Amino acid sequence: MPLYLLYKDFVRFLQALGGKADPWECYQRHYLQAHQDFLFAYWHHFRWMDLEQISQRVKRVRRGDYCCLETPPGGRPPEQIAQETLKRCQQIATATTEPEVYLFVGFFSADAFVMPLKGKPVIGVGLERFNDFSSLGIILAHEYCHWLRHCKIGDRPPTLGNKLLSEGLAAVFSQLAFPNRPLHKYLFLSPERVSWCRQNLRLLLGLVQPEVESCRLTDLFFKEGNSEIPPRTGNYLGYRLVMEYVKRSGRQTIGDLISTENIRDLLKEITGVRR
Repeated sequence: MPLYLLYKDFVRFLQALGGKADPWECYQRHYLQAHQDFLFAYWHHFRWMDLEQISQRVKRVRRGDYCCLETPPGGRPPEQIAQETLKRCQQIATATTEPEVYLFVGFFSADAFVMPLKGKPVIGVGLERFNDFSSLGIILAHEYCHWLRHCKIGDRPPTLGNKLLSEGLAAVFSQLAFPNRPLHKYLFLSPERVSWCRQNLRLLLGLVQPEVESCRLTDLFFKEGNSEIPPRTGNYLGYRLVMEYVKRSGRQTIGDLISTENIRDLLKEITGVRR
């Protein structure tokens, strides 16, 4: 299975720092030049920084901030966890090809994501935000589901319904890959936020149902929230929609649902959803 360990060259860059070494030159020599196809595609995809901003950030790098990359907590390097996770994922559902997974170090990266590279979707995992790798398995399983869905049905319009379905499927998929963890771990929410969502499920459903085919409330449910709705409540709601549909229909596995294109089918069957 293609697993690219870009972060190891970032560690070589860290080890080359010190004395009169120019950080930007070291970064280019040990890391950027070797992996420019991926890194430039990543920077272009997210439009976060240009090369000048990156060079300034590189000059502020401190080796101690990345100690878990040189000495992984628990002695398990991220590639070992990634390999085990991908095996679990493939036991649940597969595509006609295997995913390319890039373990790298960016600056201010998302923990993990799917993006296009040379005409196909790949999975990137930004390791700079990990203090340990205890959550890496769930995060990678989540992104594997996004990758698999993209392979099966391609890009979908960024409607609220598509986002709910995509995130709900990914949360359920990661729960199947790593069962018996607290629910909030699969949803990337605090326990308190999950409790709020449970208590206000009717409110959330009432807001969602007339808007599933629009984009008007996508940011409300998956980003900033507002004075009444906390941020990222869509993670919980998407999970509940998928779980309730699976329980009530009894007809489809998660592998079947990954190819589902219309969330209205799910909504019809769960209008009586319980808290």
